[in-house]
Amino acid sequence: MVFYLTALIQGLCLAAMGLGIFITMKIFRIPDITTDGSYTLGAAVTAVLLTQGWPLLPVAGATVLVGALAGVMTGLVHTRLKIDALLAGILVMTGLYS
Repeated sequence: MVFYLTALIQGLCLAAMGLGIFITMKIFRIPDITTDGSYTLGAAVTAVLLTQGWPLLPVAGATVLVGALAGVMTGLVHTRLKIDALLAGILVMTGLYS
């Protein structure tokens, strides 16, 4: 039973990333891989805020906000700097990993 519960929890965590990739690839038709970098950024922000003693609900809100800011950065690099969407996603993802 514990195995199935653990698999369900991990599947739900990865479903958010899968949904983000699905929305950008299939609905918007933009090859964007910022989701990769924002997923790890969200994990880092969550870990830091939880170790600082923040409650879970504000941590979830801050994590969503930071992920949205990563997407906004990709959008600005693509639209303002006139860089191809795929390359803009790669640049932002590399910046988020470092």
